[in-house]
Amino acid sequence: MHGLKSFFSILFGDSSYPDRFLDLSLIRQAKIIKNPVLSYFHRLLCADLFKKLTTGRRVLILGSGPSALELQDIPEDVALFTCNAGLKFIVDRRIQKPVDLYYYHKRKSEWAQSGIKDDLLRVEIRCFISNLISAIRAAQKSQDGKQIRTTVIRDFNRNNFYLKSLISPLHPVSLAANGIQWTTAGVRLLQYALYFEAKEVYLAGIDQTDDYFWGSKSRSLAEDPFEKKILGIISKKFKNIFSLSANSPITRYFPVRHLEECSGERSRFC
Repeated sequence: MHGLKSFFSILFGDSSYPDRFLDLSLIRQAKIIKNPVLSYFHRLLCADLFKKLTTGRRVLILGSGPSALELQDIPEDVALFTCNAGLKFIVDRRIQKPVDLYYYHKRKSEWAQSGIKDDLLRVEIRCFISNLISAIRAAQKSQDGKQIRTTVIRDFNRNNFYLKSLISPLHPVSLAANGIQWTTAGVRLLQYALYFEAKEVYLAGIDQTDDYFWGSKSRSLAEDPFEKKILGIISKKFKNIFSLSANSPITRYFPVRHLEECSGERSRFC
């Protein structure tokens, strides 16, 4: 891997890996997602970080659905992944825990009105992933004075490398009746957690509904047949995924289990 890092440094002039990973100009100019060779090397470089954040750990994926309101304490050993308005929930609830992985995937027109730019200043984020250059730029600027230096990665949610591995021998193309093969941000985080071998995955606010924890969504993806098929397949292949809420519709796919502290009699769950 060291040789690969050196190769990338020579190719792109990025001598600061892994602290900055890929700076803004490299992300824009390399066009990693569209180039299969660069996409391959990009994945390899990302793997080190994702393994560190995920492999062998319990992971909580926090979305912005109504069941997020049922979330209580998050044990110290649990890795926290969240997406889009999940960061708003963390700020509003004053959750004093670093976010291991934050994924922001929205249209460019939604970024300025989201308020996430301000929330980035209030939360420690280990890894920030987005499809938007403007969001990545804001994440980089938010690092001044932070104890944890944020690594930034670009992800358009269009590369199904992880998903194909998780649902094999099936293929995403065979499941997409209308040609759309991408998932919501929360399910994208689930792909990361499973591919990089999280010990257990807990879901809160990943509800497959038309509501946020504060109100209704402006547009619905709840009836997306592709995502429902994916969740059905994953639920049969992976038995380490749980819903924190008995009231969430996600229990159609995954059983309920509460997060337990890793101590005493409870350690058997950890």
